Amino acid sequence: MNNKINKELNLKFGMLPRHIRSWASYLHCITGVAVEIIVVTLLAFLGLACQDLYCVQLENKQRVPLALYLLLLSRSGSGKSRIFRLLKAPVAQLEREFEGAYHTELEEYERRITLWEAEFKVLNKLYKKGLIQGDVTTETSRKLEECISRKPKKPVRKFIILTNPTSEALAREIGLGYQNKALFNDEAAVTCSPLISTPRY
Repeated sequence: MNNKINKELNLKFGMLPRHIRSWASYLHCITGVAVEIIVVTLLAFLGLACQDLYCVQLENKQRVPLALYLLLLSRSGSGKSRIFRLLKAPVAQLEREFEGAYHTELEEYERRITLWEAEFKVLNKLYKKGLIQGDVTTETSRKLEECISRKPKKPVRKFIILTNPTSEALAREIGLGYQNKALFNDEAAVTCSPLISTPRY
């Protein structure tokens, strides 16, 4: 392995934890991609898996979630996309499970919201009628407020990796819905940061 490491890149492979060296060596054997590219991409996925477990605080300032940024530059055809697809496979499987659960929750939500809307319509009509007649009872008001408090919440569609770096897509996704996300892009001309995590509030 040491003979295949580019000494000019100054990667001290032997100083990495044993399990990372083992994973990188295995991936190099099955793909032939340079170990330097594998290590950087592997660290990006490991960072994605654990960064929302930690917060940072500078002096007496507010604690904020840890956000990791990683930039990998290499020539076209060096294997970046291949390693990315390989390491993304477990995440993609988790996202498929998220999608299945989301559709199940969405069907239940649509059933419950239909029933809720019918109940709300009746109570709201009674309340408006009482306002017009100047005879809004405490019981009518209480029932309407209780109904409003029980409005079903639409399920959140969960996914982890964004590959669309357009400003519209980022504005729509960052900080909205499921907030554990990362942006990956293997084209530096499109976006300068292959890994950006949204903060968890």
